[in-house]
Amino acid sequence: MAATDNTIVVRAPFEVVWTMTNDVESWPALFAEYAEVEILRREGDAIEFRLTTRPDSDGRVWSRVPTTSSRTRTRALCYGARQAGRLPTC
Repeated sequence: MAATDNTIVVRAPFEVVWTMTNDVESWPALFAEYAEVEILRREGDAIEFRLTTRPDSDGRVWSRVPTTSSRTRTRALCYGARQAGRLPTC
């Protein structure tokens, strides 16, 4: 199974980082390994989307359908998968 682990230090105001983190459509511009994001469903503060990688060293392209949900007040970002037909919320 493919996995992505990104760690960076960001010297920017929280509001800027929060906005960019929650803008999943911009992830291909932020993360070199992502080629495409397709929004499949929005439900409240949750977004279900198809995330497709650029080809790996063997030429394989990986795709998965995660969801993300955020709460600005508590500064929580949840990342997961649909369960029992519902998108996860923080």
